[in-house]
Amino acid sequence: MKDPQFKTILMHGFTHEEALAVMRVVKQTFKDPKGLIFALSTPQSLQKKLDDLLQELEEEHRVMTAQKDEKS
Repeated sequence: MKDPQFKTILMHGFTHEEALAVMRVVKQTFKDPKGLIFALSTPQSLQKKLDDLLQELEEEHRVMTAQKDEKS
């Protein structure tokens, strides 16, 4: 089940530069952007059930956030 602490933005069809622009604007609007997950669709992700994909993205986000916190 999706964790309510995270907000996920799944982008499809954006160029790398467009995706970065969207991420910058969205991050500026939120007080705590740490709970935001951004993802670009891939051929593999398009084949998954949305709930499965969201859970996978949340787990990846937890791991990456923990690694970032350890380095700080």
